[in-house]
Amino acid sequence: MNKKIIGILSLLLIFLTMSVVCAEENQTSANLTSSSPIAVTGDSFDDVNEAIKSAQSDDVIELEGNYNGNKNGNPISIDKGVTIQGSSNGAVLDAKMLSKVFVIKANNVILKDLTIQNSYGSAILNEYGDKKFDLTIINCSFINNYESIDGGAILHTNMGTLTVINSTFESNNADFGGAIYISSENFKVINSNFTDNVATYLGGAIHCLSDSMSISGCQFNGNRASKDSSGGAIFSFYANGIIEDSKFNNNRADSGGAIYAKDNLTVKNSSFTSNVVNKQAGAISVFSQLDEKGNFDSKLSIFDSNFTSNTATDVSCIYVELCDVDISNSKFDDNQEVYIRLGSFKNTNNTLKNVKVDNTVQMIVSPEKYSVSYDSGKSLKVRLHAGEGRYIENARIKVVVTVGKKTKTFYGYTDPDYYDACIELSKLPAGKYSIKVSLDSKGIKSDPVKKTITIKKAETIVKAPKVTAKYKKSKKFTIKVKHKSTHYKVKSLKLKVKVYTGKKFKKYIVKTNKKGIATINTKNLKRGSHKVAITSKNNNYIVNKKSTIIIK
Repeated sequence: MNKKIIGILSLLLIFLTMSVVCAEENQTSANLTSSSPIAVTGDSFDDVNEAIKSAQSDDVIELEGNYNGNKNGNPISIDKGVTIQGSSNGAVLDAKMLSKVFVIKANNVILKDLTIQNSYGSAILNEYGDKKFDLTIINCSFINNYESIDGGAILHTNMGTLTVINSTFESNNADFGGAIYISSENFKVINSNFTDNVATYLGGAIHCLSDSMSISGCQFNGNRASKDSSGGAIFSFYANGIIEDSKFNNNRADSGGAIYAKDNLTVKNSSFTSNVVNKQAGAISVFSQLDEKGNFDSKLSIFDSNFTSNTATDVSCIYVELCDVDISNSKFDDNQEVYIRLGSFKNTNNTLKNVKVDNTVQMIVSPEKYSVSYDSGKSLKVRLHAGEGRYIENARIKVVVTVGKKTKTFYGYTDPDYYDACIELSKLPAGKYSIKVSLDSKGIKSDPVKKTITIKKAETIVKAPKVTAKYKKSKKFTIKVKHKSTHYKVKSLKLKVKVYTGKKFKKYIVKTNKKGIATINTKNLKRGSHKVAITSKNNNYIVNKKSTIIIK
């Protein structure tokens, strides 16, 4: 009996196991079926759009052959996170200069194994501001795409990451970012080539405004920025950039033949050869400013890299301004120059022979003659000139005023927009003072400026209308005081008011309120006409006003 039960249970166990295996095989088969690429028939952008409409997120859409833009100018619109890939025989998307190729309105889009060419307007538009639309491009070619403003091949302006892998960009054109214009959180380019891309102004190949930029294993050949331009290959603005294992050859611009950056830039194991500029820095130019605390805002770090035959009208290789520089284990041709204009320099195991560090700026103090009325709000202005129309912002300025045997110190910072440090000195008591103006920021030097300033007593506008009052009745005699230069109401000003009865007078000391008004009561005055003389008890103001009070 027990043997029969055991046998039956064994048969049931075998049956259940086979059922589970079959179910798993069926499920696997179903998964394989659902992930099979969606093949697109036809030869136009409209045909690709129809395939996207019927697809779901995470589907793969496969293209084979040539797909052309339509006269209606409609690009391919991607509104879900799909992968669009070329078949093993290849796929070409040709806009025929009629439209863009892709407009992306979704997150997690992947473009793979495609040739994208002849776009009018950025070949790929992926914008939408504060939304996060990650875009990955793998093994794609971008050829002869044009945009009148930003990003000939790719315009990516949202919070998502743009990742480019094993791709080529050739002969793309725009005003800013001949191949790629990006403003986002993260930007990555891996093992990709940029050749003969052109920007009218900034970034022949790449114009980057991302928070971080990583470029690895890439080649930049013959890219240029052509008109009042910077960054023949790369223009990077406020992006903490890392460039490694990359080559920059024959790129051109007015400044920064290969790279023009404004923020931290690290270059590792890379080479810069025969890059050319009309002005400064055949290879790399880094411009920055002081941070809000007056310290250098950026750092250029170069490790294990080579610089050969880069040329410029001024400074053949590297030019930096307001930046710390660290160069290690790198090789420079004998004619390669490095000029650090305001910054520090660390030079470790390099073949670098031509280095100049200049940390001196010119201090301009205005007006030449500082003679102002007390509390007029007119400031002493200090500007730091670094040459060629360049001024330094966020530098701390120190002004020491000698007051008798003592000194009083004032501070200010040069303004990021107008460049002047405005030091308010008009609230010093009226008189003449010796001052010393000096620079109080690390790493920058300037000769101090000594001057004599004058604070004059402030003239005032005083209104004290004639008053007629009844004997023994309360009535206010009102005095209003304004600063003559600023027309502001003068508050808390002590006034001496003499009310005459014949040759005798009664003296009142009154103070203006926050509206610049002081009053006296006429109740205790005798009958008759009383002349009134008003003067200041404060040595910083001139008050001289006469009026009349009549008591009947």
